[in-house]
Amino acid sequence: MRVHFFEKITAALIALFVCGVAWNKPLFAGSPETNLTDKPTSASAKEGNAPHLNIVDHKLALCLAVDLTAQLEMSEQALKETKSESIHQLISTNLSQQRQLAERLELLTGGRTKAAIQRALHEIKNHTPPPTGLAAIRQDATAAVVRIRLEIAQENGRLLHDQMRAKGDGYDRAYLQAEIIGQTQYIATLLVFARQASDDFTPLIEAATAQAQCHLAAARLLVAEPQANQLASPSR
Repeated sequence: MRVHFFEKITAALIALFVCGVAWNKPLFAGSPETNLTDKPTSASAKEGNAPHLNIVDHKLALCLAVDLTAQLEMSEQALKETKSESIHQLISTNLSQQRQLAERLELLTGGRTKAAIQRALHEIKNHTPPPTGLAAIRQDATAAVVRIRLEIAQENGRLLHDQMRAKGDGYDRAYLQAEIIGQTQYIATLLVFARQASDDFTPLIEAATAQAQCHLAAARLLVAEPQANQLASPSR
């Protein structure tokens, strides 16, 4: 009887162990969680020359990709709206730098950040319902968070543009003021990221920080210009 009892206990412990292992691993080898946390598979990575980002780096990279996507969308919209040659040049320069940074991020992560953003954009556009059921939620947890963050950023951008358009001829100054606040928050985010990232990911974050600081300084200079007509001179 005692032997039978211990056999039951052993079997139960083994079952618990197996369940525990299954619970803490991705459900599928190709799941988003795996794709977003394993080592990049670019050609340079296969040769052993590429940085090896850890799990935290990949999560930070996704957050940075969301921020960059939202900033690109806002900058492209502002470029259509501005009537100032100075602001047009400011936005054009920033757009070019943001695109270059996004390309560096894509290369560093083996294309995973771009794939995650494209998936989120597709789901938002098509109003795809969120996953239901514990298994589906666990499988797509990271993808769901990326989508939510991106949707929040897009909604914020739409609200800001509505407010700036409501200013009429004051659009350009309203844009600069919103950009100063937004870039200040973005820089604060990057500074925190730099403290959490590995040495392999830190250089890109530092480059993004330097770029944002230059853009912020340029925006502040435009706001501080004594000639108000600088913000009203048509660019086209």
